[in-house]
Amino acid sequence: MFGEAGALMIRKVITITAEDSPNVRYARAEIAAGREPSGRVLVPGVLTWAEYQQRRRTWDELEQTVGLDARFYEGAAIMLFPKAWLDRASGLAMSGVKMAAWRNTIGCDPAEGGDNTAWAVGNQHGLLALVSKKTSDTAVIVNETLGLMRYWNISPGDVVFDRGGGGKQHADRLRAMGYDCRTVAFGESLVLEPRRGTVLFQERKDNREERYVYKNRRAEMYGELSLLLDPADDRGGYALPRTLLDRKRPDGGPSLREQLGPIPKQYDVEGRLYLPPKNKRSEDTKEKSLVEIIGCSPDEADALVLQVYGMLNPVKRRMAG
Repeated sequence: MFGEAGALMIRKVITITAEDSPNVRYARAEIAAGREPSGRVLVPGVLTWAEYQQRRRTWDELEQTVGLDARFYEGAAIMLFPKAWLDRASGLAMSGVKMAAWRNTIGCDPAEGGDNTAWAVGNQHGLLALVSKKTSDTAVIVNETLGLMRYWNISPGDVVFDRGGGGKQHADRLRAMGYDCRTVAFGESLVLEPRRGTVLFQERKDNREERYVYKNRRAEMYGELSLLLDPADDRGGYALPRTLLDRKRPDGGPSLREQLGPIPKQYDVEGRLYLPPKNKRSEDTKEKSLVEIIGCSPDEADALVLQVYGMLNPVKRRMAG
């Protein structure tokens, strides 16, 4: 930053936390010396030890982070994937759950032209593989998908493509080869999956509730991943191995962690979770897109939520009789 004379001006930021209060520091010194805090007030009008303790007990995480620790809040109240949740997921074990004993699924976010195509492979325990590569020749997408299906023993109904970016065409090619895979459109409204037969009343009821919780399919899929990573979730935790979570893209772009971490948690006027649009809708809008927030297209993150969607929504096979 330069001043009027062109000289470089340096802006220094000073952070003062609740721990810097002389009254709190005195109480800390008493504790370090093995004594009970006396509550002595060295400087009147400054945060006391009793006030500090009371706020630690009663303030929520956001208030403590901002009001006591003088840090920007990045927790579950405003972020869809808080750093603490991603750190926890990266430490969960994945040993012994990789192959035939579990139903593995694939999510594929295909790209056209010179962009990256991403594949995510996983099961109920977590992410097993994350593949990202340039696919200027889009014919390799079908071959790569078939290779992953064979290696991880994945049935066609457990392969989910993003319908955009040529995904429908790749799925059609696989179907013509006898592999009946699925497609999902991120922007579609929440409607029941097409199927033959009667839709039960409970299914219609659950669908109405989901339509109120999520604004569209993209919000639902990212919201489901967020719930899986929530330490309070009762499904045992979903692992994102550090080697996959923190690995940079082949072109040096943001890692999976760096794609998920900045995504905000937002609700519309009806209380439904929604995400920023992937790309800017128009030059006039002030709303930031995911590409602007992350710095690139969230290809690997999209592949991951497609994998999770396929895992949580298995194909229901009809049985004779």
